[in-house]
Amino acid sequence: MPGLIVPSDQAGAPGVWLLSLLSDPVDASMGFRLVDRDGRVLMRRSLAPQEPRVGADCPALAETVALMVERYLQEVEFRQPTLAEKPAVVAGRTSVPASAPASPFLWWNALVGASLRPGNPGLGQYDLHVGFGRVLGAGRAFSLAATVGMAAAAPYVFADGTARLRRAPVEILLARRGVAGSLEWHLGLAAGLEFVTAEISRAGSDDSAFRYGPFVAGAAGLRYWAGRRLFAGMLVEGGSAIVRYDFVAPGSDIAFGTGRAYLRMAGQVGTAF
Repeated sequence: MPGLIVPSDQAGAPGVWLLSLLSDPVDASMGFRLVDRDGRVLMRRSLAPQEPRVGADCPALAETVALMVERYLQEVEFRQPTLAEKPAVVAGRTSVPASAPASPFLWWNALVGASLRPGNPGLGQYDLHVGFGRVLGAGRAFSLAATVGMAAAAPYVFADGTARLRRAPVEILLARRGVAGSLEWHLGLAAGLEFVTAEISRAGSDDSAFRYGPFVAGAAGLRYWAGRRLFAGMLVEGGSAIVRYDFVAPGSDIAFGTGRAYLRMAGQVGTAF
């Protein structure tokens, strides 16, 4: 990491992180640890047996460690600082017990959002949703998110009455993810159930029906991270209902119901924890 190394006598200076090589006294395995000025562990990694060892190839070991730290700056901190912004790193070597704590990482996130789904009449195009997500895999290359939504009632008018169609989708999204600076992208597949309630009101009588049906979809999303914890993003989803329903008002030939194919555009904000 050219330009980021400072002399060891500056280890206590503001903005300096300490990078230490670790050797396990039990099995002589190698690793490294990155800590900040206050001693908080930012990153800790073990080197696999096939990776370079200090006695065999010091330049290759330095390159391996540098790449891991660079990935930490990009993916864990969700941004790519300029050289002027990056903290300086002091290289050192020490031994620590094998039970040293692992580096903290924010695996979970919570979000709220609003969606536009063209095709339904009136406010039935819009819904609000909440959800939770988790990063998956050792390389954090995948994400899994679950959301629950509630759409505004879509109104229908026929000869001697009115009807309202309410939707409540429950969805799980599995996506491939990547990070580029402060941006995080997702590309994946979604599946879920949509719960539907039809309420029909006409002179002298009211009726209702409850149904549910599965759906599948493809989705693409983009998030902007403001620091490590807060994000804002958008999600575009196109899919199809596997089962759809038509409702016919009593005494009328006007049918309304759920659609087959759909397009959904959502804006979301959230936090990682």
